[in-house]
Amino acid sequence: MVSSGSQAVVSLVLERELQPDKLSLVAEEETGDLRKNGSEAFLEDIAKLVKDTLASEESYTSSPLSTDDVLNAIDCGKSEGGCKGSHWVLDPIDGTRGFVRGEQYAVGLALLVEGKVVLGVMACPNLLLASAVCATDHSSQEDVGCLFFATTGSGTYVQSLKGNSLPQKVSFTCPKLNHVINLQLFESVKEMLC
Repeated sequence: MVSSGSQAVVSLVLERELQPDKLSLVAEEETGDLRKNGSEAFLEDIAKLVKDTLASEESYTSSPLSTDDVLNAIDCGKSEGGCKGSHWVLDPIDGTRGFVRGEQYAVGLALLVEGKVVLGVMACPNLLLASAVCATDHSSQEDVGCLFFATTGSGTYVQSLKGNSLPQKVSFTCPKLNHVINLQLFESVKEMLC
């Protein structure tokens, strides 16, 4: 349910922000089960989650969202993608087990242009900001929720998901510790799509 709601929110925001361009979104969720008889209460719950999430942004409250609007937003994720043009790729909830347990999970979004990743964004709502940066003050020790973002050739940055901090460049060294932090980087299996 929540991943469908997450997909609907991202889809609605991208559609609005990208106008007049058409949104091409490759995502996981689909609405087949939500459109079946007997799913009305479940769909209403998802629509309420989406409305409540968007309500924090005043410009989204001017026109009410129907359940059909939410279904259509989820279905925007049916794009096939491809090597031509621009395509957004969304993982609405990465780490479902962590999400269910109230632990770590992420919402991942990338922009591909002509088959190459040019922008990546990852929201980690339960990750301490201090664990992602070399924290020098006590406020970041209590700040939960990180937003990571990167563009090709510009490096990776992180800031509080609440927007109450300036972006900080993600680094492999921490001056406070006077040494390089040992990191292990993993990459998933990559299929050649283009």
